[in-house]
Amino acid sequence: MAEGPNRPGILLGVGRFYHDPRGSLRAVKAGQPPEAKLLAYLMIGLVVILMGRLIALAGRVPPESEAFLPQAGAAVFSQLFVAPLFCYALAGIGALVAKLLKGQGSWQDGRMAFFWAILVSSPIIVISDIGAISAAAAIAPEVGPVFSQIGPVFFAWALSQCFAEAFGFTRPWAVFLTIAALVLVLLIAPIYILTN
Repeated sequence: MAEGPNRPGILLGVGRFYHDPRGSLRAVKAGQPPEAKLLAYLMIGLVVILMGRLIALAGRVPPESEAFLPQAGAAVFSQLFVAPLFCYALAGIGALVAKLLKGQGSWQDGRMAFFWAILVSSPIIVISDIGAISAAAAIAPEVGPVFSQIGPVFFAWALSQCFAEAFGFTRPWAVFLTIAALVLVLLIAPIYILTN
């Protein structure tokens, strides 16, 4: 009987994240999910995000136009085949950085934290993508890009909560600042290299 509240299913676990972020990952970790289950978390999150991207694409490009199908196909390919590999690489980098900063988790904990963060962030990312199209049409075109950043910022916050729990860090805000710094480096480094 005690297992139910401690290890809820995916839907209850995602719902729990929104009022107890670290507790939701603790419950996932207590279930000792195998790699196949971690991959399922990742793929479910990516499919949810893909549905939002396709709805947002339909808001920008009419579905009956010739341009829609190639763009939709590219979105499906990148989201279901390229993104999982990219997520595994980023989870590995995140785990490496956490270990360098004296984190107590394992490589699997890094994947668990990263994939769980994608899953719990996917509804907010969808709302952000669709909301950006709606806001650009209803308010002003300049509002769309601002609204579209809500999803990525929420994902970074969710990732900081998950990594803090997975690797035993006591200050999630410090993890968030570390993630933000790494993202800035990854964005600025290519620009610096190309301009010099």
